[in-house]
Amino acid sequence: MKEQIFIINNLISIHGMKEGKVIMKILSKASLLIAFAAIIFSLAAVVTNVYKETNPPIADRTSDINVLLEKDINWKRIVQSTPVKVNTIYLTRENYPRVDGSTATIPMSREFARQLLNMGEEEIRGFVYHNKTHEAYVNLINKDADIIFVSEPSDEELNLAKEMGVEMVLTPVARDAFVFIVNRKNPINNLTLSEIQKIYTAEIKNWKDVGGKNKKIEAFQRAENSGSQTIMEKKVMQGLKMAPPPTFQEDGGMGRLIDSVSEYKNADNSIGYTIYYYVTRLYKSEAVKMIGINGIVCSPETIRNGTYPLSGNIYAVTRKEDDENSGAKLLLEWILSDEGQKCIEQAGYVGIERQD
Repeated sequence: MKEQIFIINNLISIHGMKEGKVIMKILSKASLLIAFAAIIFSLAAVVTNVYKETNPPIADRTSDINVLLEKDINWKRIVQSTPVKVNTIYLTRENYPRVDGSTATIPMSREFARQLLNMGEEEIRGFVYHNKTHEAYVNLINKDADIIFVSEPSDEELNLAKEMGVEMVLTPVARDAFVFIVNRKNPINNLTLSEIQKIYTAEIKNWKDVGGKNKKIEAFQRAENSGSQTIMEKKVMQGLKMAPPPTFQEDGGMGRLIDSVSEYKNADNSIGYTIYYYVTRLYKSEAVKMIGINGIVCSPETIRNGTYPLSGNIYAVTRKEDDENSGAKLLLEWILSDEGQKCIEQAGYVGIERQD
């Protein structure tokens, strides 16, 4: 400030009082403009950061994923030397298999690409693409994919494979679980499998019948042949015919179902189902909560030890006819190794063996 006053006084002495005042006004306006520009740039930086945090790249922010799929801040390189040698053959970009799978296994495929192919995040975003469970099975059967990471096949997918003369081999590579979600305002924290069956056959229609409020139950469902719908029909309903879903339910993926449970008329009377990894890692919502089954809460530990009733496997599915030295078979063998299982756990999944 003293320096500015000194400069202004000098200008006044050199140019006279009138001219000095004009120059002083110009300098004052220039200072204001500079200060205003600084404020604008600061606000722009804040807005940009907020936008980046709430709007990940379009490749990740889809109707089924609402988080940024990048490696964790604590990510470590597990594969120290590439290309990896499996038996006597190196697994390289040239023989790397065409991979497909469910939405919930995208991070698994991304981790494999990071570790085995040394890909950066931008390259991975264009390299790894999963078409969801049903489409992945169709692609494997039609030989448009070499290995897929999915839950077990539906009857329709098994019949398609039989018609096409393709024998599929299902190999467990990780553990996950099937979970039920309700609106966070719902006081219910646990249901038995029997109660869930009765809800989805419409034998139980009101929450008061299972210890909740006197409200009608809106039981949301997934589309036929989706991975979670197949699990629901086979493992939960076990042959019982499900009642039709709510007439107002929109078609869509698991993200749409979670939104429906959380947003339906801003009420607490809805229920739905999804995959543990999906709802905890890929489509987070503070408006829903997972409920326990038969008194057991789903967690990595109860999935690992099998105490959670609806724990299950994530499978790598291949074609039996493929050569043992094919990229798919080499990748599968590596996944089952200690190194492969460590990569699966780093990606946030529960391995088929506990890694200490």
